[in-house]
Amino acid sequence: MSDLPERREQDLRIGNPEREAVVQRLSEALSEGRIELAEYDDRVQQVYAAKTQAELMPVTADLPAPPPPPVPPTSLASRFAPDRAERGWLGMAVMLTAIWLFTAYTSGGWAHFWPIWPIGFTGAGLLVRRINGR
Repeated sequence: MSDLPERREQDLRIGNPEREAVVQRLSEALSEGRIELAEYDDRVQQVYAAKTQAELMPVTADLPAPPPPPVPPTSLASRFAPDRAERGWLGMAVMLTAIWLFTAYTSGGWAHFWPIWPIGFTGAGLLVRRINGR
């Protein structure tokens, strides 16, 4: 066991990114009319004087939580973009077809297109996966 005391998140020191995020939140509260200009100035001074998370918490404790950021709309192209497994399947399909073409050309006859079986079965599995949303 360690003799060091357990560190809590509110005891951690903060930097400028954390301070700027709180000042941004205060600016939004000011523009929404939740706080007045004098109160905004007082709170911003507290933010820049703060050294730990615990000192930042009371500055915005009485303000509502900010709304979650909007989810960016997905374009049709990005919804149907192939994932890693589908790109791998495509690579396998090209490779097996190339092998079939090479063997058919060197043997002098166009044999049965045997790559249809591994390409078809794995493609069907990927299609089911895509339909189920995974």
